Amino acid sequence: MRRFLVLLGVAVSGCGEGATPPDVAVARTEIDVIIKAYHKHLSAGEVDKAMEFAAPDFSIVSNWDNPVHGKEASVELLNKFVEIYKEKDILGKRDARYADIRIDINGQVAVAQYSVSFLEPKGVVFNEAYQQVFRREGGKWILWKEARTARTK
Repeated sequence: MRRFLVLLGVAVSGCGEGATPPDVAVARTEIDVIIKAYHKHLSAGEVDKAMEFAAPDFSIVSNWDNPVHGKEASVELLNKFVEIYKEKDILGKRDARYADIRIDINGQVAVAQYSVSFLEPKGVVFNEAYQQVFRREGGKWILWKEARTARTK
């Protein structure tokens, strides 16, 4: 995780030089919409739709598996979650509750930190904390890096 944060610092300090910075309030709204749509699609098993928001070099780091790098490897990992949802009969049945979405923007790079409580049937609550890095490309924000931790209450 420390390596991820160091790389993030390097990325933020060097990205977006010479580019027109986005309007911060608009950017925060755009990223908030992406975050919620991303989770909505994943909870419904629509990995391909969720990945429409992701960069080709998207990567995921989690506390329960090895890091995956690239969109293809990320799709494989996310499809494993979909299979778990199907086995548990919760695919499309989880209600997401977001807490404290904080979005910091530095030029063409943004970092979002937030937690999500997924309310599952039978009262199970699955909590995840996220740190996602977005970059602005072609006039829109795309999901670039994701770090997640999870626990069940």
